[in-house]
Amino acid sequence: IPAPTLRNVGLALLERRTGQIVDTLADPDYAGKDQARAGAVRSLLGVPLLRDGEPICVMALARSKVEAFTDRQIEMVTSFADQAAIAIENARLLRELQDARAEAERERAMMRAILDNVTDGMGLIEANGDIALLNDAMYDINGFPRDEFDRFTNVRQAFEWQARQSLGSASHGGTHSGEVAAHYMDLFDSGVPYGQTSLRPNGRWVDVRWQSLPDGRRLFTHRDITGLKEREIELQEARDATEWARPLMETVPDNMTEGVILCDG
Repeated sequence: IPAPTLRNVGLALLERRTGQIVDTLADPDYAGKDQARAGAVRSLLGVPLLRDGEPICVMALARSKVEAFTDRQIEMVTSFADQAAIAIENARLLRELQDARAEAERERAMMRAILDNVTDGMGLIEANGDIALLNDAMYDINGFPRDEFDRFTNVRQAFEWQARQSLGSASHGGTHSGEVAAHYMDLFDSGVPYGQTSLRPNGRWVDVRWQSLPDGRRLFTHRDITGLKEREIELQEARDATEWARPLMETVPDNMTEGVILCDG
């Protein structure tokens, strides 16, 4: 019912209180007499539905005969209106929650589609350590078992798993996997950018880095640098071999009768 037609409903909205018109046809201030006649409306009651003190809508009750609403009836309708306001607010909050979840799921799906097309291992971790998502390359590069990691909800569990793999057991040399995980959680919680090169149990060298995003989440990047590391190792071995052979190569010419000149390539 339009508020301008019902004076009491207008008062209920504007003044946040219940309004009543005992006889619509006899009330000189009631402007909707033609509508009241057509609808056989004689007595009216308007009760506001309030949310945090602000009106969200009005409940209107009508009688076809002149009969004032008693205090008890008004009390009952007001109580019902309070419950209706709570139900409406809960429905609104539920709709907002569902919309937020749907938006988060869309964002998650979009991020996964992007990250799954990246060759580096990528992980998105919430500020509290909860795992938002890991792309396929994260599993492949590090040799993470999907059946175990899919059960992990927090990055601490991943740290503990990696520590057990590195130590070979829960305790090694006085160091517990839990202590190692706690150390990495401290680094994680600090929000300071982190970087380290690690040799994984699967034989791959992985450049591990994470950094904080503006929203507080952490972006993990794991890059497979096995080829680069192997070349570095080969180069170092060649240098070591050269250094080992140099004294010998210098000694041999000194014991030869012929003149010998060694030249670097």
